[in-house]
Amino acid sequence: MSELASPQEIGILENWRRAAKAAALAEHDLDGGLGGGILTHREWLTLVGDIADITKALHILDHRYRNLPGWERLKGVRGLDQHINDCATHSQARYGIPDYNIDWRGWHPPQPEISPDADTITHVLAAEHRLLSSLTTVPSMANLRHLLHSQRELSNLAALRARDIAPEQAAQFRRREQNLAKVSRAARAAGGLAGTGASATQHSADATRLLVTIPVGAMIDVDALRNLDKLFRHVDNALHRAIEHGFNTRIYLVRNTLPRIDPADGLQPHQARQIFEPLQREGRTPLIAVARRSLRADPVRMAPPGYAAISRADLRSAVNHRRRTGGATF
Repeated sequence: MSELASPQEIGILENWRRAAKAAALAEHDLDGGLGGGILTHREWLTLVGDIADITKALHILDHRYRNLPGWERLKGVRGLDQHINDCATHSQARYGIPDYNIDWRGWHPPQPEISPDADTITHVLAAEHRLLSSLTTVPSMANLRHLLHSQRELSNLAALRARDIAPEQAAQFRRREQNLAKVSRAARAAGGLAGTGASATQHSADATRLLVTIPVGAMIDVDALRNLDKLFRHVDNALHRAIEHGFNTRIYLVRNTLPRIDPADGLQPHQARQIFEPLQREGRTPLIAVARRSLRADPVRMAPPGYAAISRADLRSAVNHRRRTGGATF
């Protein structure tokens, strides 16, 4: 690890060090915003295309350096070129225009601690941002219910404090409170013990606890309220993705009534037995339907990084370039 963190004086070694460091950070990316159920279909295809290009570049470099003393060749690469071409062709044919917003995703360093001297609304925003960062995994059903309840209460508190300062934001907060109430009622018919979410529930509770300390009628920066509204939309989209992914991967279960006949008199019992079962058809549950209507808001999308298309074009140009010297192809 020390070699990955220490810059090299020789240029080619420094390039390899940076490539190895990027590969190591990929492990963080898969758990920090690139996991299953998080990316859109176009983002997944963009990622597949990037993997194909990088693997092809690594295979070419391995071939070029094969005569260097002490060079260890890649193992198990028979037929790799065909798989690389298949992935590249499939991804480019399916997504058409790549979605380079994927470059904003992945692992990021933790946010710096907020100064104790900062105003309370700043601490509320920081807690809500920590909640958003922790929603990269599916919370358990119990923690999901806690999150829905605390976020609904947070929206209610925000609406009361924004009523006289920013009426439009107050209406947005009140509408969010009502939508979360609908999702909370629908969540009563679902169950499941698997999942995470302990840190997410803590961050959500912290945001609610901090906002309570701001008196109703106190002056709050309007920009801070707008930023809180943006965070709410991102959190709602993350909750919607978690709900869909939870049911599709059978982390969440659907409560069903099991019909029984009383063996004593052959009549149906007064109290039917209830069991929890995996979702039989994708999307066929009230909780998913309500979450799609109430939580799936239009996210605040940023423009792709300026280097996204240029860096990929440079890589493909270098990969597809063939230099001929003395009749040999490298």
